[in-house]
This record gives sequence, C-alpha cells and structure tokens, in this order.
Amino acid sequence: MLWRSFDPPSRTVLQTTVRTSVDFLFSRLEKLHGRILVCRALRYFTLGGG
Repeated sequence: MLWRSFDPPSRTVLQTTVRTSVDFLFSRLEKLHGRILVCRALRYFTLGGG
C-alpha cells in the first residue's frame, strides 16, 4: 500500500533504512513495468551521468 498524506499514523508503514526504501521502490517499479524495462531505464540514467 502506498502512503498518502491524509492517512492516519496507525496505517503508515515506513521502511527502516534508506536502503530498504530504495529496494522497495525498485521492486514496486519492477512489478508495475517489468524487470527488463526498469533495469534498462536505470542503465540509461547511469550512463547519462551528470
């Protein structure tokens, strides 16, 4: 479930570290768009630099 600003604190579940937050984000993106698309998009961002 995604967090929304109007959700009560009792329904809010946050990851414990930045690493787990990023892992959770990438896993959600992979579920929505597929692993290949996400991997290739991140590769383009990395190669683009700057």
